[in-house]
Amino acid sequence: LAASTPQILISPSSANLTVGQTFTMTINLTDFPNLFLYQVVFKYNGAVLNLTNLWFPDDNVFSGQNPVSVWSNDTEAAGDVVDHLNYTVAGSTLLGNAFVSVSNGVLCEANFTVVGVGQTTIEIATKNDPAHGEGGTWYTFCEDQSEAESDNFGINTSSIVVVPEFTPIVLVMTLAILGAAVLITRKKCALLRERRTVYTDHAT
Repeated sequence: LAASTPQILISPSSANLTVGQTFTMTINLTDFPNLFLYQVVFKYNGAVLNLTNLWFPDDNVFSGQNPVSVWSNDTEAAGDVVDHLNYTVAGSTLLGNAFVSVSNGVLCEANFTVVGVGQTTIEIATKNDPAHGEGGTWYTFCEDQSEAESDNFGINTSSIVVVPEFTPIVLVMTLAILGAAVLITRKKCALLRERRTVYTDHAT
């Protein structure tokens, strides 16, 4: 049987949120048989989402292996110099000749806070579509124990839609406006019926 293509998966794959809500994003790797090192780069619209933290959970792909893990924790960075999206780089490596076989494992997790109304895709930056920084490009890849780089992944993205929240005051005002509109419509209909009746009586 042919080997499965490794996948980079983001969850949640979609969410409808309101300003002020927070959520945790998880990035997984699947079907990588000899993982020694990885770098994952993801992009998003900083006007909609604010990255507040990123970490490598205890049950990550290198669990129990004492890896060296880092991430670009400057969450106020200007972002991609080409498309102006914010981007974050995270990575981890084993030491020596160690490696792990990954069927489905967590690379990292991140917390976001919703800061603006709109829509954004959280997407994985690849070699063909990287993040552009002042000093070069950043993209997602993995290495095996021979340090051979692999960037051939199946990729999924996450779609985040942020809508205005209807507060109680806004809801009351909306209902009042709708109620007034209904009354006006009823009065117009009653007046129209009255005019029709008068016209009919006059015609006969």
